[in-house]
Amino acid sequence: METTDLIATLFGTLLAPPGIVILIALLGFILYLKWPLLGAALLSFSIAALVALSLPMAGHQLLTGIETYALPVYEPGKEAKTTAQAIVVLGAGRSADAPEYQGDTVDTFTLERLRYAAYLHRKTGLPIMVSGGSAHQESVSQAELMRTVLVDDFRVNVKFVEDKSRNTLENASYSREVLQTAGINQIYLVTHAWHMRRALWSFQAYGIAAIPAATGFSHLGREDTRLLGYLPSARGMRMSSLAIRERIGYAWYTFKQTPEASTSKKEN
Repeated sequence: METTDLIATLFGTLLAPPGIVILIALLGFILYLKWPLLGAALLSFSIAALVALSLPMAGHQLLTGIETYALPVYEPGKEAKTTAQAIVVLGAGRSADAPEYQGDTVDTFTLERLRYAAYLHRKTGLPIMVSGGSAHQESVSQAELMRTVLVDDFRVNVKFVEDKSRNTLENASYSREVLQTAGINQIYLVTHAWHMRRALWSFQAYGIAAIPAATGFSHLGREDTRLLGYLPSARGMRMSSLAIRERIGYAWYTFKQTPEASTSKKEN
């Protein structure tokens, strides 16, 4: 992982909850030693923020705010202006050294995306491309793990493999090379609904015509719409953290757009 990517990941971790809440509480504690009122106010705010961000109802609202960029595909292959020639599914992460599989395998998010890619494939007959490299110099890329799951578990063949990318922007950059070589001009882009805004921006920045094919839309169970939705939980914090990290990631991508991406967009 390059230094800039490492710094971006570090800042994303610190600025999203619970990191940002811990930083505010730590600052409040330090200030309390000299300015008790200001310090106490920050400590109180950090506790209130921790409770609010841990509510499933709050996390759901934060997620749905960015999922509006990814409406579900109801009739694959039948949408207006659809000339998609392939399905590109993005890796999310890996489950390292999973004992039940005697090694690395895809994580839960990636598995959700693969399931939906297999569904789209059966609906449309379009070939699948998997995209994901080795962000931390692992011996097996995410793309290869994804290909194995699609072939062995879903009985779906994978035609294209992009195994160099380490982040979403590189997913787009390296996928563009493979797609252009294959003469593919439009794709279904498969990722999570909360990730689609950043993913779609990245692919469009490289001049790739992509139809958003999102999966994993956030939802609240019946119990969450009643009492449990208003009680702090790890699930609520997880949803809030995902939503805020994605917003930070999107802001970072639009800020640091590479010259290569800008040039590609103009050429296409």
